[in-house]
Amino acid sequence: MKKYLLLLFFAFGATSLDVVAEPSNSKIPDWLIEPYTKKGWPSTFAKFKDRMPELQKYRVLAAEKAASDSACTEVVAAEISGQSTYSNMQFFVDCSTATGSYKRFRFSESDLDNPSTPLVSEGDKALSRTEAITYCAKLIENNANYPSTVEINYFGADYRKFETLGNTKAYLNFKAKNAFGLELKYKAICTFGPSNPNGEIVIRERTN
Repeated sequence: MKKYLLLLFFAFGATSLDVVAEPSNSKIPDWLIEPYTKKGWPSTFAKFKDRMPELQKYRVLAAEKAASDSACTEVVAAEISGQSTYSNMQFFVDCSTATGSYKRFRFSESDLDNPSTPLVSEGDKALSRTEAITYCAKLIENNANYPSTVEINYFGADYRKFETLGNTKAYLNFKAKNAFGLELKYKAICTFGPSNPNGEIVIRERTN
């Protein structure tokens, strides 16, 4: 088992800390989890200050946890997330797979503190076709000026899943009447994040 001594750099020079990370999985390249330096990551150091040793510890734990996934052939990224706060750090880890695709995992501090936390990729959290279309239909009704006039063509529905990030898109054609009682044709494009039914909708008028 390799041991990596964390060298964290502060304002008055480099300081060695008695913090040792022990990535034991061969799927994690040596260079991947080298500690952040103050010179290379000044905003990260400014944001997390005295928590930098913990940040590195969690970063290694995140890489290890993702590497334990059977479909992960190699960890290609293990980083602090921009969604992190000083009191609640978040991490993302990307893994390559045998098919040439990638899987992304996200972890909070509590996820990493609890070894029994299930390992679920963002792709595994993605809404199913049925879920995405159902939620898209609700978004259409919520955004229509006259919801009672909405007629959705479910037979022409389309669905796309973006495996790495777990995002999905649903495409629905529908008709609805305007203030003058005229029936117009529209196409709705709904985008959803992993496990999130509160998506975004774009509605465009169509001619066919």
